[in-house]
Amino acid sequence: MKKISFIILILFLLFTGCSKNSIKENDLIKKELTKYLEQDITSIEYIEKNSITSFNTFVSDENKTSTELINFLENELIPQYQDFYNKLTTINPTNKEILTAHTYYETATKYQLDAFNAYLEGLKQFDYEKIKNVNLLINSSKEYLKMHKNELISIAEKYKIEYTMTP
Repeated sequence: MKKISFIILILFLLFTGCSKNSIKENDLIKKELTKYLEQDITSIEYIEKNSITSFNTFVSDENKTSTELINFLENELIPQYQDFYNKLTTINPTNKEILTAHTYYETATKYQLDAFNAYLEGLKQFDYEKIKNVNLLINSSKEYLKMHKNELISIAEKYKIEYTMTP
């Protein structure tokens, strides 16, 4: 009887210890995801939003010339978006799942940056095929951005973290 009680006690201690470690791990992941979303990404996402908004505004103005667009891309948009990409790559989540999501975001951003550069080169060289191929880069960017968001949603659901994704 003492052996059975001892075994039950040992099993109880093992399971209790495991659940405490699991709770601590969940808390750490929640803290890291919250920091990632509310501090790391929030501190730089305005650069990306401003870049995309200024690009869309610029190209929707029918009075802009190709030369003005080239100057805008070279002197404003690409350096601004490159700054965003550089800052994004300095974020280094330690949790494997968050790192995976972040890597998707970096990849999406790199495809977008490549699209802006390809568009610029196509305009400079009057190369319609290069300009047409920009859509492939943009589609890849969108796909990785979708993967990023889906991964974050999955992590949040897994660890019961409530947050709202911005569009």
